[in-house]
Parts: sequence; structure tokens; C-alpha cells
Amino acid sequence: MWKTTTGCLLVSTAVLSALPAYAQDQGGLQLDPINVEREDDETGQLTIDSDAIQATDPANLGEVFDGQTVVNSGGALPVAQKTFVHGIEESQLNVTIDGARQNKGSFHHAGNVLFDPSLLKAVTVTPGVATADIGPQALGGAIQYETMDARDLLQDGQTIGGRFRLNYSSNGNTFYGSTTVFGQSEGFEYLLNYSGARGDDYKDGDGNTVAGSSANSDSYLAKFAYTSDAGKRIEFSADYTEDDALRQSRPNFGGLVGRPPVLGQVRSSRTGYRLAYSDESLDGWLAPEIVLAYGEQKYENEQRSGTTTTINGKIQNQFLIGGGTVTAGLDFFDDEATGGDFGAQATEKSRNVGLYAQARQNVTDRLSVSYGGRYDYQWFTGQDGSKFSSGGLSGNASLDYAIDANWTLSAGLSSVWGGYALGEAAVIDAFGSYWTYEGMEPSRSNSARAGFSYADGRWDGGASLFYTEIKGAQYVNIPTRGASVDIETQGIDATIGYTYGQGSVRLNYTYADVTQDGSTPSTTNDYFGIPTGHLFGLQAIHHLNDEWHIGGTASIALENDKTQGVIGGRGMAMYALPAYEVVDIYAVYQPRNIPGLTIRAEVNNLFNETYMNRSSNGGGQNDLIVPLYEPGRAIVLSASLTF
Repeated sequence: MWKTTTGCLLVSTAVLSALPAYAQDQGGLQLDPINVEREDDETGQLTIDSDAIQATDPANLGEVFDGQTVVNSGGALPVAQKTFVHGIEESQLNVTIDGARQNKGSFHHAGNVLFDPSLLKAVTVTPGVATADIGPQALGGAIQYETMDARDLLQDGQTIGGRFRLNYSSNGNTFYGSTTVFGQSEGFEYLLNYSGARGDDYKDGDGNTVAGSSANSDSYLAKFAYTSDAGKRIEFSADYTEDDALRQSRPNFGGLVGRPPVLGQVRSSRTGYRLAYSDESLDGWLAPEIVLAYGEQKYENEQRSGTTTTINGKIQNQFLIGGGTVTAGLDFFDDEATGGDFGAQATEKSRNVGLYAQARQNVTDRLSVSYGGRYDYQWFTGQDGSKFSSGGLSGNASLDYAIDANWTLSAGLSSVWGGYALGEAAVIDAFGSYWTYEGMEPSRSNSARAGFSYADGRWDGGASLFYTEIKGAQYVNIPTRGASVDIETQGIDATIGYTYGQGSVRLNYTYADVTQDGSTPSTTNDYFGIPTGHLFGLQAIHHLNDEWHIGGTASIALENDKTQGVIGGRGMAMYALPAYEVVDIYAVYQPRNIPGLTIRAEVNNLFNETYMNRSSNGGGQNDLIVPLYEPGRAIVLSASLTF
């Protein structure tokens, strides 16, 4: 197996590396450098910026993370996708969209955050070590999604514009399209967007049709804003995303062994409203930011439904201090989970208020530090009226020390108070079992990270050791809500990249050893962590000239034999998680005589691999669960016009 995997890894590397090598032989135009990812100043923080998102041109959230290894999104269908950071599920992270906290956990066989990436501007992933101003319950870190505003799409001097996109995938005969109109005048701006997908069931790499995998989704987004001449900005946004199709009642499985697929109507949706005020002048002592948001996640199949809602917000100010800034403020959330079997709905509630301050300073020309703390107090009400309340302190500190112009050392520590976890809405009091709350205790995490980085303008890279433990992570979908586990993830992140005038190539690597109560967890370990192991990611992009560019990504997982013999669903022993190697390549044409037109051709899963993503639910449980395999080879053609 190792020889096979190594061979495929070398082939994948050769294919992607050959793209820029071939392009250079053709004599490309010298352009500004292009990076496919970058690290921010916080320890280990990863930002996937607009250039990287544009390069992958994602049709769903999972594709946003193609070629990444720190973060991975598993589940072939948008309705089933869950995101993991170092193998820790996003329920243990603080997740926001444009600063609005997302409440999760409607149903464990569905994804947590249904999200259309058509207007995604950037994603910032903070693994483990979390700052105080990142928000509450950041036990395993944070994921921050940022969407585009009208001013991100308007050209200089332009007051009104639009963007149309049409995408066709040969696997499943799936069409994806979006329409966006936007404008700006005298400080006022607006953006209106619709996107949708329609198609048939896709086929896996072996040519088998995956029942219940057809595309049927709609997404709407409206943004309005006003910015004064002095930089005071107020924004309002509303968005709605829905997936509604015939699916298996467990849409994250390919089925159960020995049972024919039974499809029923499954509807999953996410709704969000956000009102925000900020001062973009960053002048003097006052640079306030205020956010107030409402969010709803809903799941419904033919047996049960679950709805989670959140009202949340923050009031903060950024103060200028010697050599840096201090961000201080107050945040809150008021969350509810309502659901269960039809005719027997119940509700849990959770409320939290937090005070925080985070300093970021350049102490010397070589040393920069970040440190801060927060205090949270939480009130929790169970479905039977049980009440709990508790508070706790969180703290963090990190530093970066520049040895010279190229080499930097970094290290960070954090301890995060997590409080009580809201239960899974769709199964409250379900299956004839009433939930009890005796022994519920707040959770806490401790994280550490240390490493180095190198950059000389062309070559850059680095490596870090990481460790996160979450003590007392609560079960959220079993009757005994006071039960909890301890989760650990530890390992190494490494990256090396080469940037030149016409493009870049990057290799990412992560090894994450995830354990639960000291043992390898099963792959149906909902809301906690999933066995991860060795992951490789490759990214390449090259501009042939000012009209053509080519590129690709590869996602590679080595076999994980730590799951061999682990007890999974229904007491059955698991198998090793198989290796896979998936390569996507693309070519983009932007004719200079038709400004705003982009034509793209890509081949996804070039080698027609039959595989289950390492972060998908149920892997290795061959005697019980039919894997939800990812799509086989697909030829994708798309065209977009921005004017």
C-alpha cells in the first residue's frame, strides 16, 4: 500500500509541477506574483484569500479547501458537508460568516453550516490557539468566512455592474448558475445575488450511480451599506440557502449494508440577518465595531425535524497603543435548539455573555507579541427545565521572533473555557428516550503551537508542532446529556512554496493524530473528532500570458491503519481507512478584447479515483455503512461575465 500511495503521490506531484514547467517553456508573460495561500500574523492562522478562491472556483464549500491539509471538508453533498480543523469537527470551533456567529447541530447526518461560496471573499482558519476577540466557545479554534461587498466587484469609477456565471458538470449533468447585480453612489452601495444548482445523481469512480446525490439548491444574498466621507460605515445583509431533494434519510451515508437505498424528501436550510457598524478611518482612540445578527439552521426529513437559532452580537473598539493595538469589547449569544420526532418537539436554550481584550504589539523590530483574555458567563436550560449556570476565564499568548530577514520563530498557548454545548435539535427526546442532565459540567480546551517559517521572496515555507486537548466535550445527541469525553489532536503542519513572476507551486502536509479518551475514535464520532492521519495537498497556478492561465490541486491521504479493530457503529469492528489521491486541473481564458469575460475548463478527479474523503462520516465501517463516495471524473465547463 505504501508503494502504491507513494507512486500516486509522485505522479500527482509530477502532473501539477509540470503545469508551470510546461508553461514556462512556452514563454509566458511576466506578471505580478500569485500566491495560492498565505499565513497571517497570528500563530498558525491560515488565510485562503480571494486569489486562491478564484483559482479553485468552488461550486460548494468542500471545494474551497482543495489542496489544503490544516482544514478539510468531508461529505460529497453540500447538505452533508462538515469541516474539520486538525481532525476536530467545527462544532468545537467558533464559526462566523461576516462576523455573525453560526449555530450548529440540527442533525448529525447533515452538515453544520450550509453555505454557497459563489461570493466568498476569504476564509481565515485559526487552528487551536485562539485569541480572545475571536469569540466564545473557540475550543478547537475558529473558522471565519467573509463574503464580497459591492465595492469588491466594482471597478474604479464604476457605479453599477453585474456578474453572470453558468457552470456545467458532465458527472450528473449538473448546471450551476448565479446572477449578481451591484452598485454604488454617493456612499450608498448594494449587492443582490442568486445562485442555484440542478442536476441528476452523479457517478463514483467505478461508474456506480450514487442514489440521492442530485443537485437541487438555491441561495439568495442581499447586502446594503452606506459609508460616510469620514469612514463611518453601516451595513445590512440577509441571506438564505436551501437544499431540497430526494435523499437518503442519512444523507451523509451511501446507504446501509444489505438494505436497498430508500429515498425521501430532505430539506436543509440556513437563514441569516446581520446589521453592523464600523469606523474604517482607524484614527485615534475610537475605532468601534458593532454587530447584531440572527441565524437559523434547519433540517427536516420524513421522520423528524430540527431547528437551531441564534441571536448574537458584539460591541468592541480598537485602541492604538505603543507599537500596536488593543481590541476590547463585549459579545453575547442567545441560542435555541428545537426539534425531535414530529409531534414531540422539545427545546434547549443557551445564553452567554463575554468580556474580552486582545493586545497585538511590535515590541522590537524583531519581536511581535499577541496576548489577551476573556471572561464568559453562560446560562443553560434543558428540555426538562433543568438549569445550569457557570463562568470561566480564557487566556492566550503568542509571539513571533525574526531571527533575520528570512527566518522567523513562533509559539503560542491558549486555554479556552467552553461552557455547555447546545444539544442536537433533530433528536431531542427522540427514539422514545427522554433527555436527562445530571452531571453536566462546562468544557475547557488547552492548545499549544510552536514552529518556524522562512521567506525570501521566491521560496517560503515552515513547519509547526501543534497540540489541542478538549476536556469534557459534551455529548449532544444521546439521552444522557451529562456524559462527556476528552478529545486530543496533535501532530505537525508543514508547507513549502515557490513563487515566481507568473505563478506559484505549493506543497502542504499535515499529520493529525486524533484520540478520544486516549483511543482512536470511530468515523461516526459526531461532533467531536475524526481519525485523520497523514494528508498532503498540492497547489499550482501559472499565467501563460495576460489571457490564459492553467493550474490544479491535489488532495492526498495515506492509509490510516489506526482505525483497524476500533469499535464503530452497532458494535462492529472497523477497517483501516484507505489511501486516496485526487487531482483536479483547469485552464482559464480571459480574452483581452472582451473585458470581464472568463471561460474555464476543468477536469475534476482526473484519474477517476473511487474514494471517500478522509473527513466523511462512516469511513472504514464496511460491514455496516456503504460509503458516500465522492464524484468520479467530471469535465466542467463554465463561463462568467462581469461588467
